[in-house]
Amino acid sequence: MPLKLCSAIFLLLLYVGSVTAADLFQLTVNGQTRSYSSVDELPDFNTMQQQFNVLSKDQWKTEAINFSLNYRGIDLKAAYPSGSNKVTFNIPSLNKNWSYEGASRQGSWSQLTDALVQESDLVNDLLALMVQYTSNDPVAGNPSSLMDNLVRLDFSAVLVDLPLGNALQGGAAGVEAVPMADAEGMAVDESDSSVSSASPEVAGSEENEESSTEIDERENKIGIGLGFSSYDQGDSKVNTTTIPLSYSWNFEGESKPSLTLRLPISQLDVDGNTGIAFGLGLNYRQNLTPNWQISPNLNYGVTASESLGSGGALASYSLLSIYDWTPSWGAIRIGNQAGQYRSMPLSVGGTTFDAGIESTVLRNGLIFQFPTGFIRDGATFDPYLLDTRYYGTELYIMQYYEVGFTLSGWVFLSSSLTFNYLVAEEDKAKGTSFLFRAQF
Repeated sequence: MPLKLCSAIFLLLLYVGSVTAADLFQLTVNGQTRSYSSVDELPDFNTMQQQFNVLSKDQWKTEAINFSLNYRGIDLKAAYPSGSNKVTFNIPSLNKNWSYEGASRQGSWSQLTDALVQESDLVNDLLALMVQYTSNDPVAGNPSSLMDNLVRLDFSAVLVDLPLGNALQGGAAGVEAVPMADAEGMAVDESDSSVSSASPEVAGSEENEESSTEIDERENKIGIGLGFSSYDQGDSKVNTTTIPLSYSWNFEGESKPSLTLRLPISQLDVDGNTGIAFGLGLNYRQNLTPNWQISPNLNYGVTASESLGSGGALASYSLLSIYDWTPSWGAIRIGNQAGQYRSMPLSVGGTTFDAGIESTVLRNGLIFQFPTGFIRDGATFDPYLLDTRYYGTELYIMQYYEVGFTLSGWVFLSSSLTFNYLVAEEDKAKGTSFLFRAQF
């Protein structure tokens, strides 16, 4: 199994890296336009003189020049007045202006480009616009961003460890479901890959079955997973590969408390421009009643993409409620989550990056569970509906819906495979994803 999983990860990374880049940036100089696929390709002052032939070499030194840059959907403008070395820079959507003047026009342009990566106030103004107006920012505002991944991470316990995981071991209809305190004992999420913890063997009596199950559930667990998503976001194709890692401490007690350390790692690809994200989180789970459990979460994550010209850090806390009902035909689960997600100052090379994000996120889901004893004892089919809404800082996408299903125990009992389809408000994003989770 580990060899197959490593092979799949390698193939997915190759696929992500093979996507052809699109033109995300358009630069116009005195009416002539050229397109570029990444920040790295944007020309300096001398290179612009070679690429744009609307002005002669001498005119570049003295004539009035107007620049317009479409920066992933954000309009930026700059200009040299006739006979002046001073360059003015303007962000129309903010109605803010900056000016820089050197010994030559090239020197002034160098001051401007340095400011775009070194002046924290200017940088953070741009970052705030990116999460609001661009469809593909790695920090926030879309289903491939770091913020959205943290929201999913906190909620993912709802989609695994469903209440019938243990009751279906015998594969017989009408078996009373094991109390949720047994079935839900472990901290689980998309990063810790905790899944249905059904015991692989069926004891000869109900007493032995419960004893075997509890021993299995109380062991500390290593979680690993592999996820891949592909979304059409605006005019961009965005692919994300995720490798969630975790370690869970499962404690004794009637409420079956557990604590999970999470380390999700992901690679983002936006039309061939790559980014990387890392996270560190803690998840605690405890049963309040046999049918109701709560799960508070803490997270910190960092993401960056040099080719997209964006990056930042986020911190979050959330509270998840899970309620289970087990009728005779299967099970129904209701998941409700509320959380605060905020950007955090991140200092790199003397520049502090902070998009000023303060969002409250509500995520709610309805999950059904049906036994699939024809696959194996303890296996289930779990369709679901999800709704996610953002409040606070204005983001490119403020609401989206998901439908999907999880195959619990189909590969092996301590595993699950989830398939998902997402569509955002006003059709701003849509696409599919899958996530395989396993626990050892």
